[in-house]
Order: sequence, then structure tokens, then C-alpha cells
Amino acid sequence: MNKFAFHKMDEVKGIIPFYKLEMDESILLNEFENEIANNSKYLSQFRAALSWMEEVANKKTIPDTKFKPLDRGKEATGVFEFKTKNLRIYGMSLPGGKIIIFGGYKNNKQNKNIKRAKRIANEIIDLKLTPNEKTRITKES
Repeated sequence: MNKFAFHKMDEVKGIIPFYKLEMDESILLNEFENEIANNSKYLSQFRAALSWMEEVANKKTIPDTKFKPLDRGKEATGVFEFKTKNLRIYGMSLPGGKIIIFGGYKNNKQNKNIKRAKRIANEIIDLKLTPNEKTRITKES
């Protein structure tokens, strides 16, 4: 059974709201931030990614080297990534806001992370969820 909820990101202020995804009672982005908390290099890159999120939230254009859509076409899930030298933060676009799904590293697991982000995005799309702080849904597996 998968449970989903959205939590407004107070760290990102702008016109377009950003939400963290809670999945099965875990906020995956928070777990990633805790994982890198003792590494000053990664933490500064994480903060840079948050500042880029704020740029996007304020409808500013940033280069593909920092923010990149990962799928296009008929089957598009709206999945994107914020990129730093060593980190990747995956998310998706929905009417009503952007959902940050989870964070990862630039390494040989990137393709697995992209597939995982798309799979989670498809589940959210199938459930017809829209982001707001009151969204909490359970899906029977």
C-alpha cells in the first residue's frame, strides 16, 4: 500500500508553489538532506539547488545545466531534475505546483533514479492527485 501526501516547501518562495512528496510516511527529500547534512560540499550544493527552485518558482528561466525536463512527448510525466556538480533532485510538474520527489547523487545510479522518479510520477498522475497541503491519499497495491 502506497501513501502519498504533499508538504509545502517553506524554503522555496514564489508564484509557483513547491511541495515535498511524502511517500509511505517518509519525506524523501528530508531523508536525503539528513544524509548529506555532515558534508559541507554537498550541503552547499543542496542549498544552491533550493535557490534554483526559487528561481523556477518565480517563473525565471535557468539554464539546462541546472534545471532540465527529463521527458517530453505524449507520455510525458512532467519529470525534471535540478542538477549540481554532484547532486540531482528529481521532481514533477502538476497543475497547481511542482512536487519534489527525492534527491540523489550524480553517479552510475542516475538512470535508476530517473526511472524511479517517472514511476512515482505516473502513480501520482494515475491517482489524479493535485498538490496542496491537505492531499493525503492511500493507494492499494
